[in-house]
Amino acid sequence: MNQIYARESEDKVYELLEHFNSFLGLNNLGRYAEKHTTDASGTTADGKIVNIELKQRNLTVLKDLTISGTNYTADTVYIESHKVADMLLDYVCYDMIPLYINFLNDGYVVVYNLSTLKHRPAKVAKRIYSKLYQGFELAKREELILEDAYIYKRENNEYKLIHRP
Repeated sequence: MNQIYARESEDKVYELLEHFNSFLGLNNLGRYAEKHTTDASGTTADGKIVNIELKQRNLTVLKDLTISGTNYTADTVYIESHKVADMLLDYVCYDMIPLYINFLNDGYVVVYNLSTLKHRPAKVAKRIYSKLYQGFELAKREELILEDAYIYKRENNEYKLIHRP
């Protein structure tokens, strides 16, 4: 396992979250311990706990609500099935708001509140190369469509909402 890659990736994406939080306005923003299912949490102004999974992706948003990257153009973002399950169980049992936040190229931020999806994600199993595990793995993922996401664009250190579900 490539621990250096994992730590550097987690540090970078958390820095992006800290900047984005200037817009979100969560209180008590903090990271979970290593090996926790999700990456961070905070509280809303009315005291609700927000459970946050973070990703940084080498993709960009196109005008037609698709995303594009090397060998990839689609209207979906992937999330690991077990992460969705854990986050939704925390929502049902503890009323923790499940946010999945993706930081893309060119200042785009794609945010899903998993408790308010309007479409059932398609489940897929793919053989992918993992930089973390330095090898191929069979990954079970859910395809979240961009139509269900809040999409923001960072310009001049401010975030502008460009799509609402």
